[in-house]
Amino acid sequence: MLSSRIPAALTGLFFHHALFAGPTTKNKQEIREVESLLSLLGSPQSLDDLDSEKLYSILSEQLLRDPFGQTAAGLYRQLLESVEVGPEDTWRNEFIDHGKLLGRRDGQLDYLAVPELRYSSSPSLPRVVAEKIRRFVLEQGDGDRIQRLFGVEPLSRKEYEVAIETAGLARAPWASDVQDRWRLALPYICGWRLSVSTPKTLRRLKVVSVEVCTRAVASVKIQKLDVEQVVLDLDGEGLVTKDGRIVLVWKALDAASDPVFWRAVGDLVAELLETQVAADVSAFLICESATNMERMLARLIGQDPQVSLQRAYEFLGTDREDDEEDSNDPYTEFIPPKSEGADTEQHLEPDQPSTNVPAVAETYNITPEPAPERKPSQPRGLVVTRAFASPPTSLRGRHLVSEEDAWRVVEAYERKEKRFPLPVAHLKGTQSFGCDVISFSSERARAESVETGKVSPRDVKRYIEMKCRSNRTGSVQLSDNEMIAAKKRNQRYYIYRIYRDVHDYRRLELAILQDPVNSPGRRRKEVIDFGLCAGSGAEWFELTAQKTQTEADGRRQEEGPGGESSLI
Repeated sequence: MLSSRIPAALTGLFFHHALFAGPTTKNKQEIREVESLLSLLGSPQSLDDLDSEKLYSILSEQLLRDPFGQTAAGLYRQLLESVEVGPEDTWRNEFIDHGKLLGRRDGQLDYLAVPELRYSSSPSLPRVVAEKIRRFVLEQGDGDRIQRLFGVEPLSRKEYEVAIETAGLARAPWASDVQDRWRLALPYICGWRLSVSTPKTLRRLKVVSVEVCTRAVASVKIQKLDVEQVVLDLDGEGLVTKDGRIVLVWKALDAASDPVFWRAVGDLVAELLETQVAADVSAFLICESATNMERMLARLIGQDPQVSLQRAYEFLGTDREDDEEDSNDPYTEFIPPKSEGADTEQHLEPDQPSTNVPAVAETYNITPEPAPERKPSQPRGLVVTRAFASPPTSLRGRHLVSEEDAWRVVEAYERKEKRFPLPVAHLKGTQSFGCDVISFSSERARAESVETGKVSPRDVKRYIEMKCRSNRTGSVQLSDNEMIAAKKRNQRYYIYRIYRDVHDYRRLELAILQDPVNSPGRRRKEVIDFGLCAGSGAEWFELTAQKTQTEADGRRQEEGPGGESSLI
């Protein structure tokens, strides 16, 4: 080979001439003329100059030149980077039918017939599958180029089947957060793929679920082999089932901020789609907010992402307006709170007097407890008591939770669950969210909303209405505005009911009800408001209390004979 830069992988196959190795009086022009003559005699300038006959002759002789496979992988890699051969080439097809390439079988290197080999670059491929299939030695590279040059076909999902054993699945505590991130990113991933092409495998994204666990057990069936059980217990191991179920083992608790974790998810999505898309899919999943996902989509497609997003929603069969919960604008503008605390105005139920109560603690031990049974209603007897000049301060009233303290309780719980709340009870009218708190999927999304005064509904994980009650088993009510929001947000609308123990003000209880409109706890009551102002047809009367005879006699006695008061 005329090029002096011959990789170690080509040693023994090509050599560089030594005509000018020592001191020489030849000038550069004479050297070029000599090398031109050698080229005419058949010496290639580089691998690009190899014809297909020479190329596949080299591959066929590799078994004899390198029987232990020490340089084969390097040779394949060099050829892959330098040579291009058409799929109809005669020498290529001859080699595919009768040649051998280096691969792994049962963990051992060996030269295997090309039709028997399969290529897979997925690091999440189950160990039992990786060990049992005859796998091409190259595990990184362009799958399409590998198939065109070497004739090695990619590992197809049809060649093995996976069945997850539900009893052996130990889900990670934060698995729902990953599924939420996947749902958030799905339209953007689809929008990107649809702007490039529309492969048949893209339909599989419609039913994908991403499940993260600390351990998984599955049955794997490889063609022509018996079913084998496989246990996944190492970080990064994963499986993809035929029905689009992605299961990934990951034990670290900070996975949501780990780019390696999201790349592992991307690898499994690439395996599902049978396309090299892992890097781009993980780029979307790493984004913590819909705003950044939209920016990523614009970056990848190089144009306004709105058209691609609309195509994605149509492809997925979802309504973008319902998905983003805003029919006119994907963002809701609002005035951020002036401070991190909740609004100072009390937002209590009608039967709750506003009183000064001991402040709640800054930190809490939050433990689950069973819900109390609702006491059956009993008819009340008529009790006549003395009249009070002013309402009494009851024990129950002294122990009510203020809205500021309720916010602290909600904030502590949300932070514990890796959500990031923002008080919005101060917003009224068109800016109102119909709740007291919105809780974001990430700290960054929350900070961006506070900074810009805009909220993307796709970044909000929970819409929370706080209710402070004096009765442990009493019901709570939603206003018209809150009911409208609850119907609109459905599964993302929550009631957080905070109760303080009347016997121990240090003890608090938090009850959480998801989707109250459709919950079994909903009791339908028809409450109709009637206005009694002018024009309503109501009759109004003024009533002035008349003095009794006793009160009149007492008044005259106090004033004295001349009508002047006798009191000093």
